[in-house]
Amino acid sequence: MRKWHSALLAVLALGAAAATPGDAEHWLQARPDYAWSFPRDHWAHPGYRTEWWYFTGHLAEAGNPGRRFGYQFTFFRIGLLRERPPLTSAWAASDLVMGHAAVTDVGGQEHRFSEVLFRAAPLLGGFGALPDPRLAWSRAPAGTDGDWTLKWNGDGFDFEMRDAAARFALALETHAAKPLVLHGPNGLSRKGGGATAASQ
Repeated sequence: MRKWHSALLAVLALGAAAATPGDAEHWLQARPDYAWSFPRDHWAHPGYRTEWWYFTGHLAEAGNPGRRFGYQFTFFRIGLLRERPPLTSAWAASDLVMGHAAVTDVGGQEHRFSEVLFRAAPLLGGFGALPDPRLAWSRAPAGTDGDWTLKWNGDGFDFEMRDAAARFALALETHAAKPLVLHGPNGLSRKGGGATAASQ
């Protein structure tokens, strides 16, 4: 197994996006007066329609810093319902878990990616809550054993994925190199002219 070290990591910890105008009354909306509290706000925010944890960065091969890679790892929480349906079935779900990962071998000019999509149900995937260190997880793609996971390590994020068919995997541990930065005033990032076109 080759060892890699991270040379740069850019993180958007989460985004809780507002719904489309027709759904605005159903889902919570991004707002400028949100009272942030970390690390609590690294975990999921049920009630918002869409939420994501997005990581990108550059890697160099240990012992061979000239060999460079780019990577991306993302989990999305996609709201289907504001609350879990009042059903006794373990398959009842209010959210979907979607994951995407990619690695680019810069010198080898090769790009690989993988995606997963599951309902948030006990055997398929889900989202943790404090004090569970898991922020999000899902099963690996069909034909690959194990899970994709994103965890809070107390000072940063650990994430891993594997796709046997695509023939690549990531297992990275990150730590904060500088203070947290919010995107936009108090973390509100406008995406368009409409009142609900924003994330936080």
